[in-house]
Amino acid sequence: MKYTESGRSNQNHAAKREIGELKKRWRRRMFKKRCPRWVWDFGLVYEGEILSRLSRGRDGRTGMEEITGQTTDTSNWLDFEFYDTVWVLNRTSMKMDTVDDERLPAKWLGVSNHIGSDLSYWLLLGSSKIVSRMSVQHVTQSDMQDDILKKRNSVRYAG
Repeated sequence: MKYTESGRSNQNHAAKREIGELKKRWRRRMFKKRCPRWVWDFGLVYEGEILSRLSRGRDGRTGMEEITGQTTDTSNWLDFEFYDTVWVLNRTSMKMDTVDDERLPAKWLGVSNHIGSDLSYWLLLGSSKIVSRMSVQHVTQSDMQDDILKKRNSVRYAG
């Protein structure tokens, strides 16, 4: 462990370089996806989690692998991209014999690690409410061609 003198920012150049890389990736993603400013914290967590799972050192190991010694699983972080439009299954009835399920459009914000199962995700619903759900599906090209689904997908997120 090293300590730096106060006012001497050049003594911690490695950490400053990594923070700069994280900020650059986050800004690029937020601009590319046209995200509202109030979801910036989810975007920053997303970029940080991706960076910690990329092998960027001289030894070819990821940051998480160096800390834990285990190969990291990236599947839940790379299945969707930040702020992608997805379908979330809105279960209105818990009875097995009814078909009251409805797919609603939402924006994918990241993995919710400590809520639900391993494949739970943070989602931004059309009502600007952020929820954690497991039942998430990709929006396909054929979905985007259907006029009814286009109208449902054109939900504007307040912010």
